[in-house]
Amino acid sequence: MRLEKAMRSSVSYSVELFKVMTVCAVVLFGRFVFADQSQALNEGTAQQSQAVNREDSKVLTNSVGMKLVWIPAGEFMMGSSEDDKFAEPYERPQHKVRLTNGFWMGTTEVTQAQYEAVMGENPGKPKGQNLPITGVSFKDAMEFCERLSEAENRNYSLPTEAQWEYACRGGNSDGQQVSADLGERAWYRENSNMKMHAVAQKKANAFGLHDMLGNVSEMCLDLYDEEYYSRSPEEDPKGPAPVSTEEKEGEMVGGVERVLRGGLYLSSADRCRCAARYAYDSIIPSQWDGFRVVINSKPAQFEVRTNSMGMEFVRIPAGEFMMGSSLSPEEVENEYGGRASEFRDEHPKHKVRISKGFWLSKHEVTQEQYTELMDSNPSLCKYKCPDCDACLDAENVKPTADNWRVKNHPVDGVRFADAVDFSKKLSEKDGQKYSLPTEAQWEYACRAGTETVYFFGDDSERLDEFAWYRENSETGTKEVGTKKPNPWGLHDMYGNVSEWCLDAYDPDCYSNAEAVDPVCISEDMNVRVVRGGIIGSLAQGCRSASREPAAADEAGFVLLTGIRLVCENWDEAGGE
Repeated sequence: MRLEKAMRSSVSYSVELFKVMTVCAVVLFGRFVFADQSQALNEGTAQQSQAVNREDSKVLTNSVGMKLVWIPAGEFMMGSSEDDKFAEPYERPQHKVRLTNGFWMGTTEVTQAQYEAVMGENPGKPKGQNLPITGVSFKDAMEFCERLSEAENRNYSLPTEAQWEYACRGGNSDGQQVSADLGERAWYRENSNMKMHAVAQKKANAFGLHDMLGNVSEMCLDLYDEEYYSRSPEEDPKGPAPVSTEEKEGEMVGGVERVLRGGLYLSSADRCRCAARYAYDSIIPSQWDGFRVVINSKPAQFEVRTNSMGMEFVRIPAGEFMMGSSLSPEEVENEYGGRASEFRDEHPKHKVRISKGFWLSKHEVTQEQYTELMDSNPSLCKYKCPDCDACLDAENVKPTADNWRVKNHPVDGVRFADAVDFSKKLSEKDGQKYSLPTEAQWEYACRAGTETVYFFGDDSERLDEFAWYRENSETGTKEVGTKKPNPWGLHDMYGNVSEWCLDAYDPDCYSNAEAVDPVCISEDMNVRVVRGGIIGSLAQGCRSASREPAAADEAGFVLLTGIRLVCENWDEAGGE
């Protein structure tokens, strides 16, 4: 039994709120009530399993037919680890990098046709409309970006070295190693016949990017310095500063070295790694070097759509991440509290690929939204004192405009079957397909490209900025969206109320998890996963990897558990 469950009944809230919680304490300590699996539970699982197989359509096509995909903000470990036998000294030390803004990146290297459409000439050899452009200098590539920016009123650029490696990894922390399926993803020495090939003939990575590891090498914006990693800033590194205006413009006599990435069709496998880096003379054009572009776009980083009930949904892109805890159970106990035995279900940490993008609700479903659709409200606290913020007894208080103050609080006390029913009714109402998220979708969206204990870092002292939890929520649940969002624009992923996931709870599920779009199916589907922690959680219960079991059968009473929804097919059904 988890300390988390005990915290649900031990927090010192107001007397009114805990008249009910005290009665329910015994139930909360168990939280497992077993009964026959209902039809609603089976339908919920089938609904989600079918939904995760749709094609992701999050692609921007520009004026010259170039396709770009959105790369979300996030963190990663840049460079090569000490155990990478192929690494060069200038790929170390491996270091944490945080990209605070998402960006668009070309799905392929710029082609000869695209270059000629913008620049009016084609220096590439051999000729081929869909071959990557080569024979251009750094200055030529930057002029291409400037002209395209002016024509489209966008901010095109070469990627920074950090942007390039982050995008190449596709959310995968093992990108410094030689890929086991390199031949399926790259043109290199072993399969290229020593010649360049048309773009996008090989498989894309998890972000939808082709030819990141071969065909032609790609220019980056950064100046090259073998020692730069030892002093690189953690946030948005842009390479060493230029020593003069002439150097910045690529016009210094003798040439200026800039960073080159990606390997090429002549490269051996060990040079086709995400962490591999090279220097090139930015003044002299090369027949082996090309480039791809990015659009740096700080405003409107997250596409948000609103449904018929006013619920906002954020677009979550496809990608890969490491699911589970990187800390041992003993480390979690020592650093964040609890007992080591409670955290073994977060292991082993394992790579998961989310193959299709999806829409996730920006906030937890509110009491007002739930009541409107279901004509009921199971929440423990429905009314609050206007002056004291204490919970009022609904049997003895007549609702008024003054005391109906929790309509924008998350609905809680929702049983799994009712959560599934809510998603089905909303699907019928909107003509779209809503469901509960899988546990993998939930953690992927919560982490938002990070690999740290929390999406804001490893230090729990900042938790107050992002979550309503034990240290700051003495008077019960709070209005949704009043704390800071995660890097992908999602509020209350930690604390307030926990959130149902579709998966069955199995403490050993991670040992046998599928690598792509996993959904845990168990012989006992009456116990499901809840995520995110609650108002009574300690810091350890609000970690991205923290997972809890909850009774899902008809008799199961689950206090402080609510709903966050996924919409899988908005692009097909059409949203606002």
